[in-house]
Amino acid sequence: MKATTYSSWASTAQTIHLVSQMLGKFKLAEMPAQPEWQQVTLPLTARGFTTGLVPYSGAACTVTIDLFDSTVTAVGTNGKQSSFGLRDGRSVAEYYADFQRMLEDIGADVRINPVPQEMSVTTPFDENTEPRRYDAGEAIEGFGMFAFAYRIILGFLSGFRCKTALPNLFWGTFDVTGVLYSGKPAPFPGEGIIEKVAFDEELIEFGFWPGDEAEDNPSFFVLPYPFVEEDLSHTLSPSSLGFYSTEKAEYFLPLERALDANDPESEIKQFFEEAFHALSNRGDWEKKEWFTAPLFA
Repeated sequence: MKATTYSSWASTAQTIHLVSQMLGKFKLAEMPAQPEWQQVTLPLTARGFTTGLVPYSGAACTVTIDLFDSTVTAVGTNGKQSSFGLRDGRSVAEYYADFQRMLEDIGADVRINPVPQEMSVTTPFDENTEPRRYDAGEAIEGFGMFAFAYRIILGFLSGFRCKTALPNLFWGTFDVTGVLYSGKPAPFPGEGIIEKVAFDEELIEFGFWPGDEAEDNPSFFVLPYPFVEEDLSHTLSPSSLGFYSTEKAEYFLPLERALDANDPESEIKQFFEEAFHALSNRGDWEKKEWFTAPLFA
């Protein structure tokens, strides 16, 4: 596994991002609402991403992106199954038509919102007709970073006793992220519906992001809410490979730096640990001693 710059697989990554949004929007249309959008995230599999079981029209189905076979497959509890391929030279509009046909094949008469969310591409799926480069090898290599991050984030978050969202793919921002919640209400002061639902109580996100057109380097990150306006650079130890960005109001640890360490996983967990203690102490989290007490004495 290596740190793959976003520019080296940008078209393939963006294709996966857009197709994952189709899966997420299907969940958004059909799943009962849950706090902080937990009903629409995409769990990882050994081969890509999945919706998990989604109810629809008296039945249910699972839709899965298999990056090793370059296929998207829907399997229904009614015994029906349909799929389509991810191929070089196809457009987003073609994938969207295939996605809708696939749902129809299994009896899911569901129409999703075709407008991408939280990304630089804003052209609706059905209007995005430009052929796109797609490389299966790049997809598998890129997915390797997500799988690596999943294991580390899961391991870090699993021992906490507070309300926790274990790592899944957030298809809007295309990151694998887990969340710890303090239990303290903190309604978002703005008007955006995405933010109002996502940020409704005090939390700390621990995630991995592969980068985008503006930032080429994949990184682990830690994001607090309520957002922080002051410089927290001093809260990381001098030996940490991470840093605090006052511009983004987040902690970052570039994947390449972590992989260059003698023990990358320990380096990343230590980064998470330092950020957690700094932010939870700053927020004066109640019951912190209980949240961090070992599960097994």
